[in-house]
Amino acid sequence: MISKVERTRHAGEVRYAFIDLEGSGNRLAGYRQTPEAAEPQLTSSAAGRIGLQIRARRREEDLTQTQLAARAGITQTVLSRVESGKGNPTLTLLEEIAAALGTELNVNLSD
Repeated sequence: MISKVERTRHAGEVRYAFIDLEGSGNRLAGYRQTPEAAEPQLTSSAAGRIGLQIRARRREEDLTQTQLAARAGITQTVLSRVESGKGNPTLTLLEEIAAALGTELNVNLSD
């Protein structure tokens, strides 16, 4: 029976070790590698660029999506969609996220 799952990162991959802590003691019961969660790619869309900036700032502040979403008064799902560049966030939503990050929303319409 698998009693514990250990997750480690190595060379851009996430490794999962399934450990059996019952019976014969610590024993590797299984092993699986998966690619690291995909980072958003550089994008030319405004929503994608904004999402990348929000994610970077959130990480600088050492916040999880759940923590930032709670501060902004939105759900984690909404924040995830904004960070991934999906959807079309309103200026009001972006202002709420900026305020939760302790910054102001600045819009620059030039290239």
